[in-house]
Amino acid sequence: MDDRSVSVQVRCSVLGPLRVQVGDDLARLRPGHPERLLALLLAAQGDFVSVDQLVDRLWDGQPPSAAVATLHSHVRAVRGALGPAGPIIANQRGRGYRVRLAPADPDGATLDLLDFRAHVGAARQLVQSDEIVAARAELQAALACWHGPGALPELADDLDARSLVVELASLREWAEQQAVDLVMRNGDPATVVPELEAALAREPTDQRTAAQLMRAYASSGRPERASAVYGE
Repeated sequence: MDDRSVSVQVRCSVLGPLRVQVGDDLARLRPGHPERLLALLLAAQGDFVSVDQLVDRLWDGQPPSAAVATLHSHVRAVRGALGPAGPIIANQRGRGYRVRLAPADPDGATLDLLDFRAHVGAARQLVQSDEIVAARAELQAALACWHGPGALPELADDLDARSLVVELASLREWAEQQAVDLVMRNGDPATVVPELEAALAREPTDQRTAAQLMRAYASSGRPERASAVYGE
């Protein structure tokens, strides 16, 4: 197991296309299996993924004869692309591979998925205690973690990752809707129009978002736009 320390800050992002920030630079991950391998490890959120599981999921249940050796070469490619952050990819005989992640590993990488969960959890508690300003700040921080329309697009065809992707989409929807609700109660409705328009563009059949957008239009003096959304 590679226990070498990592001397640079590493930021992994999966709430959108996979990105890894190593210090001031973006790692240049090779498309295909190396990129998919890292996505699989990050989806495990710091837990080990066995060699058998990685082989099965990398090749969709139809691995080549030299799959294990090829897997190890992909691991080397990922570590090489990460440069000084390569040691965040750890392995242990009999357990497989994992990504060392903070805060569980103080020397590990940060992951936007974990930050997003933490901000949403904090926002839920603050909403329940009616701490509106602090709740809005946590919701804004949660939504700022995203940089794409969906999480882990590299694993779009991976059945095992589907429940995680759906869960994250549901949490994002809750955060977006709760943020709008708080602004409608305690702020300027016009400020939430752009994000509601974007949310409705992503999910045109989402009736709750449509209703929020109509309320925001009407409350900010644009009843004609509210009527247009209703008509659509």
